[in-house]
Amino acid sequence: MANAVVVKKGGYAAVRTALAEKRKRGQRGPQATPTKKLVSVRYSTEVLQYFKSTGTGWQTRMNEALVEWVAKRTSR
Repeated sequence: MANAVVVKKGGYAAVRTALAEKRKRGQRGPQATPTKKLVSVRYSTEVLQYFKSTGTGWQTRMNEALVEWVAKRTSR
């Protein structure tokens, strides 16, 4: 029943419209407003090597380290 839809009124036309509007597997829905900004930044080779060596998710860990650094300096 992967293509099942529920419509209250409208008959055949409503079912066709609902099926057409239903997202297919792998399709993305409407996106929320981004909480991060895309920027271009240059880091030293040592910093990048360290974070990349930690494996998948290194950018998230780098962001967490920077957030922690900022929090330590703004809580004084």
